[in-house]
Amino acid sequence: MKCLFQQFILSAYLVITLSGFLYTLFRIHTPLVPWIFTRWSYMLMAPYQGYATYNEDIIAEGQRADGTWEMIDLSQYFPYILGETNVRLHMRSFRYLDDPDLFREKFTLTAKRLLMLEQRGKPYTALRLSYIRWPIPMRGGYAFNRHEPFLEKEVITEVSLHDL
Repeated sequence: MKCLFQQFILSAYLVITLSGFLYTLFRIHTPLVPWIFTRWSYMLMAPYQGYATYNEDIIAEGQRADGTWEMIDLSQYFPYILGETNVRLHMRSFRYLDDPDLFREKFTLTAKRLLMLEQRGKPYTALRLSYIRWPIPMRGGYAFNRHEPFLEKEVITEVSLHDL
């Protein structure tokens, strides 16, 4: 009887873990497992919830009067520890909503604020926020492939002084 009970507990744990894994990777909830158990297992899968085959970051660039773009150091505007900076800068609470317009609107608002703040020291005529992506290296660390030809760039939003 003890062996049968142990087998049942082990099997239930494996089914619940598989359910959490399916929900984490594919957003599939199996009706076989009650949601409370799937959610519990899903929370244990935190390292896999943001899994991707690439690294990404958000960069800000200011346009000078001559039309060239210059990188802006965002660390002065996000003086937090790395994890909190990542959450705030990437606006993850808006990213996965089913409203891409709201997501872009929040980034546009941030770009306008950054352009106003940058006017104190560098008179940029425009500011843009972009995603940059690069493949995760097999070795060499996080930023190993963060350069051309591996770098992909996608402009999220661009604002000018006329938008303020």
